[in-house]
Amino acid sequence: MKKRIFVLFIVLLVAGASLQAQTANMSNWKDLLAREVAAAKFDSGVLVINMANNDKFEHNVDKRFSSASIIKLFILNELFAQAKRGEVKMSDTIIFDHNKAVDGGMLHKFSSGAIFRLEDLALFMLAVSDNTATNLLIDHLGMDKINTNIKSLGTRETILGRKMLDTAARLAGRDNFTSASDVGKVLASFLKDDPRILDMLSLQKNNYKLSAKLDFDDFDDLEPILAHKTGELGNIEHDAGIFFYATQRPVIVVVLTAGLPDYSVGRDFIANIGKIVYDAFK
Repeated sequence: MKKRIFVLFIVLLVAGASLQAQTANMSNWKDLLAREVAAAKFDSGVLVINMANNDKFEHNVDKRFSSASIIKLFILNELFAQAKRGEVKMSDTIIFDHNKAVDGGMLHKFSSGAIFRLEDLALFMLAVSDNTATNLLIDHLGMDKINTNIKSLGTRETILGRKMLDTAARLAGRDNFTSASDVGKVLASFLKDDPRILDMLSLQKNNYKLSAKLDFDDFDDLEPILAHKTGELGNIEHDAGIFFYATQRPVIVVVLTAGLPDYSVGRDFIANIGKIVYDAFK
């Protein structure tokens, strides 16, 4: 009997220590993030929200950044909004014209005549950040409608000013912008919307940022853990998504950067933030 009591005591002691360690991790995650941000020698906007209690870490969340491919989150939002209103169906099809192809992703290697559903284009846009698929969706949904939807989220710094790889538009001063706060709003809306949205975002194949330092042997194992979208352009590296999106304790994480001396510096910064959040909330 005494032996059983002793074993039970040890089990409770270990469990208590584990709980204390977990509590410690939960309590200092903001301090760890603050150190990462303070050590950075480049511009960054960082937002982390524990959706279970709305506890936040914020750094330059209203600062405007070039959005790179993060703007695709807002295009995705309008696609589902139009489908909900009955203006389009996810099964609607587009016949591919190779003359409309631009680099980035996969579709620029497809031949004319291929038939894609809107849902297929969205998956290409998210999983491999396909720029041709994105442009086809912009044409189909309408740039003005996408921007109207962006404003309806209460955003202040986000605008879709051009299609992907439209150099002429960029030289003319039309570009795509966003902020960490605005991205956080669209991600929060996804948690209340069709679960298919986050299911699609979990297919992201660029896992060299938020999830780069997590202990996973196979990136496919990340699908139940993180739904996200990356972006990169010149001296810019971004990643934004929701850890533990299918649980009762989802955590929104947005990391935007600019002025990087090298892309690897930005990726390492984002990876450190992802590791802090994952360890604190897992």
